[in-house]
Amino acid sequence: MNLQITKINGFIALRSCSEVKLVSDVLFRACKELIDDAKAGCADLVFKEICIEILSRAKAVLDDKEFKALTEYASFRMQEQSAISVDVIR
Repeated sequence: MNLQITKINGFIALRSCSEVKLVSDVLFRACKELIDDAKAGCADLVFKEICIEILSRAKAVLDDKEFKALTEYASFRMQEQSAISVDVIR
């Protein structure tokens, strides 16, 4: 059995590589969903601040490849036009 020591949110765990990958995939998808939800419900400026917060926390739990993919995804979503205008909120 191939085991790996991981550190998630300050806790050290001994897991099989398949379990680590599964947890990592779940965290990556959750981060993308958070970005999508923020995009759907926030004005552009607030969305960008939320993305920065999500990325700063994701850096601690994702591997480099997934973090780079999440950063590219967030950048793509930031460039899209927001569905909510600041004028509508006023």
